Amino acid sequence: AKTYRCKAERRCLPSLQVTNRMVSSDFRAISGNLAAMQRSVLEKKDRKQDGKRVRRSLRETA
Repeated sequence: AKTYRCKAERRCLPSLQVTNRMVSSDFRAISGNLAAMQRSVLEKKDRKQDGKRVRRSLRETA
């Protein structure tokens, strides 16, 4: 009976309970990370396209 009571008490510890605030905080962090990754990918894509434009314009002027 004692071990069950200890397990039940441990389950009720505030540090082990998932709260809405914790979940919201985690999702905000994940959302921020995804936004940063998306910006990085788009910047790389833009740089790549800018390089192609420069080469194309150099070819046309030559």
